[in-house]
Amino acid sequence: VTILDGHGADGASIMAGRILEELREHEWPWGRTTVSAGISEYEEGMASPDVLVAAADQALYRAKGQGGDRVVTLALQGKDTSAVVPSDGAESGGDGSGNGELVLVVDDDPAVLRTLSRGLLRNRYQPIEAPDPTKALQIVRGLDEPVDLVITDLVMPGMSGFRMVEMLMDIQPDLRALYISGYSSDEVRWSGVPGRLKSFLPKPISLDALTAAVRGILDAPLPAEPPRPPARPAPGNGDRPRRAGSDRDDPRSLVDRLEASSARLEEAYGELLLRLAWAAEYRDDFTGQHAERVGCLSGLLARELGLSERETGRIELAAPLHDLGKIAVPDVVLRKPDPLTPTEREIMAQHCSVGADLLAGSRHPLVQEAERIARSHHERWDGEGYPDGLAGTDIPLSARITAVADVYDSLTDTRPYRPAVSREEAIEIILEDRGTHFDPDVVDALVRLDRSGQLKQLHRVDVAGEWKGSTTIGTTTGST
Repeated sequence: VTILDGHGADGASIMAGRILEELREHEWPWGRTTVSAGISEYEEGMASPDVLVAAADQALYRAKGQGGDRVVTLALQGKDTSAVVPSDGAESGGDGSGNGELVLVVDDDPAVLRTLSRGLLRNRYQPIEAPDPTKALQIVRGLDEPVDLVITDLVMPGMSGFRMVEMLMDIQPDLRALYISGYSSDEVRWSGVPGRLKSFLPKPISLDALTAAVRGILDAPLPAEPPRPPARPAPGNGDRPRRAGSDRDDPRSLVDRLEASSARLEEAYGELLLRLAWAAEYRDDFTGQHAERVGCLSGLLARELGLSERETGRIELAAPLHDLGKIAVPDVVLRKPDPLTPTEREIMAQHCSVGADLLAGSRHPLVQEAERIARSHHERWDGEGYPDGLAGTDIPLSARITAVADVYDSLTDTRPYRPAVSREEAIEIILEDRGTHFDPDVVDALVRLDRSGQLKQLHRVDVAGEWKGSTTIGTTTGST
């Protein structure tokens, strides 16, 4: 962190650009490197120097995330400016083996997606990131030119990498595919994977192996005809004799055991997620019950909206994790009694993407639901929310439900910057934002819960904001 009296962020940006230019042109023993800089500017009313450091750190990671060789300044009103340091045609170093080929990278793990993209950038390929197969199909359909290669994980929510490549080949028959997975190569070959020309890399992937595999598959000539996948051997009974009449051989018994095991696993997931939510709320909630109350009210709203018991129970268990990302927000911002400065608001707003990143990559539906809620519970019905500016039904329903539950509970609970309001006042405030901030259907469901007396039972707060009631989180069946 450098203090430049009288120059401000503009002066710091110019200085950082000059430093980056000099470092980029330096011949290092290991070859070329990338250089990134993050800048923040002091604002009147900032709670602590820690906020300035946190903002500069946030800007730095944005610069690195955009491919390196960048100066990013965290500016006012939650927006940042980015300046790219000119280079010789490559985003960063590497052996220069690429020729600008278009490579589609598909993986539901954000960390893997970033790592692969950066490795491709270093070698002068043009990566396009897709977090799931559906997005990948949309991207390819919208491109004016074919992709040279698709790199995809095998197992992803909603659709396997195999099925996605098959569908992509309907658009681009000569598609080359590089599969990545934690499975062994023997298992992948045995399955018979699609792709006009294909290869395989096991995880974890080194960048050297990635470079060699990509170059090898792009340089190889396409076969004359698409190869047919080898026939998968029919399942046999094996050599072990089975006992006639055994309960373990009864399909119904097997289903019962699997369902019981799944229920126990779901219950364990729910308990672990709730304890994680408690940890996130530890510094921000005087009563320690905000996360639980939001989960319970979200479940009531989901049921009032007609969702199934399974969907209701999942939302009820996932909603308490909506503010998980606050563990990365400095105390001086989280507990500041005075209004936040623009940069402090930006730091606070990052809890949505941080929480989603912490939950990303899971294959469990409950954790996936928690990720959606953590990311999108501050989106607005009119599209003026954050972090993605989603609007209307583009916002996940679980996040729209949690948004109403979160604001209602926050209004009726004492916070460092304001006292609690009554239940009636909270509903009036939310009604004022019906159709702008909040989904009208969810607000209407809240009003119906109030008229039926369920809100009064759930959440009793006196005029001083003292907690008068208690909350019990539901089980996976959705009970409260």
